[in-house]
Amino acid sequence: MLQNHTITKYLVILVIILSTGCHSQSRFPEKYTADREAFTESIKVLRQASDLSQPKKGKDSFEMSKKQEAEYFDLIEKGIELSKKVSDESLNYLHPELKVLYREYLIRGTELYYQGVKSGDIKKQMEGDEKMVKWIRYWESNNKEIAEKAYP
Repeated sequence: MLQNHTITKYLVILVIILSTGCHSQSRFPEKYTADREAFTESIKVLRQASDLSQPKKGKDSFEMSKKQEAEYFDLIEKGIELSKKVSDESLNYLHPELKVLYREYLIRGTELYYQGVKSGDIKKQMEGDEKMVKWIRYWESNNKEIAEKAYP
């Protein structure tokens, strides 16, 4: 009986150690937690904006209602604001190329596209779109690795 109790005690201690993350290799640095949340939310919000701007399946184009347009602009503004809460240091921690690609391609591309839509400047929209396509290519190739590091 004492032997089973001792084994149980050690198993409980092992579970506590593993669940509290005492193995530092797999822990996410606490100092980047808020950055990670802002980064994740910015991508989610910008994706929602992108989805709003796409025609329904089977349609080539569509026109946004004023309500949809307002929601679209709000989502873009929110995504850009969230990006400002993400430190370059945290982006570098997640992936060596992430800082440049996130800031220059996703965020700057979104800003250019947004400015182009607001002003009717097709050239800015195209420039922004080109940057966002580069982001998408990078993200599709690296998001799993980034997610594994962000959420070990």
